Amino acid sequence: MARWQFTNDYERIYTDTLKRSIDDAVMFAKAVDKTQPPQADFGSGWFADQLKFVAQVLPVMPSFGMKRQVFFLTHGGFDTHANQRGTGSGSPTQDELLAQLDAALGGLDHSLRASRMDEQSLVLVMTEFGRTLRPGSGGGSEHAWGTHWILMGPKAIGKTVHGRFPDLIPGGPDDGDVDKNGRFVPDISADQVGASLMQWMGLSQEQFLSVFPNLKNFPKHTLPILRS
Repeated sequence: MARWQFTNDYERIYTDTLKRSIDDAVMFAKAVDKTQPPQADFGSGWFADQLKFVAQVLPVMPSFGMKRQVFFLTHGGFDTHANQRGTGSGSPTQDELLAQLDAALGGLDHSLRASRMDEQSLVLVMTEFGRTLRPGSGGGSEHAWGTHWILMGPKAIGKTVHGRFPDLIPGGPDDGDVDKNGRFVPDISADQVGASLMQWMGLSQEQFLSVFPNLKNFPKHTLPILRS
C-alpha cells in the first residue's frame, strides 16, 4: 500500500506518510538489534520505559545517518485538581509523579555518561501550564501560567535558577489573577529557551525570527543557560 501511486494529493500524501512511518519503524528495529538495554535504574512505569528506550538507541542512531536527534516524550497526570500530595490515593499525585520523573532522569543521566553521549546531549523538562498558588477545596490546584522548566546535561549551566523568582503572595505584585489565586506571569518566554537550544544545534542568529517570530517582543533572543 505504501508503494501505490496516486494522482489525488490527499491519497498521495497519506501513502507517503505511511511509507515514512514504516521506514522509521524498520530503522528503529534495526537500531535496537545493535544495542543492549541500559543497566541503570530508571524506575518503573510508562515514562521510565520511554526514557530507557531513548538511552538504548541514542548511541547507535548516528550510524544510521542521524546527525541531529530530537526525542519528544510525555509524562502526564500532573493536572491534579484534587489529592495533589501524598501517595496511594488511586490516581498519581504530584509527589508520586515527581518521584517517577526523578528516577527516570537519574537513569538517563547515568546511561548517557556510560555511553559517553552526555557531552552531546541536552535534556529539557517542560510543561505547558503552571499551577495556582492557592489550592482548591479538594487539595489540588487550578491551571496557571508561570512555571519551572529543567535543563540537564554537562552543557547546561547547572545549580542555577535562571530568571526572577516571583513573590509567592496571592494578590502580590507578580500575581496576574484578578481573583488573587496566585497565577504568576512568566518573564522568560518559551521562544527564548527554544532559540537558545536551537542555537546549540546549529541555528544561526539570522534565522531566529523566522523560526521564533515572537522573539521580536523580547530584547534578548537567547538566555545564558548553556556553557560556551
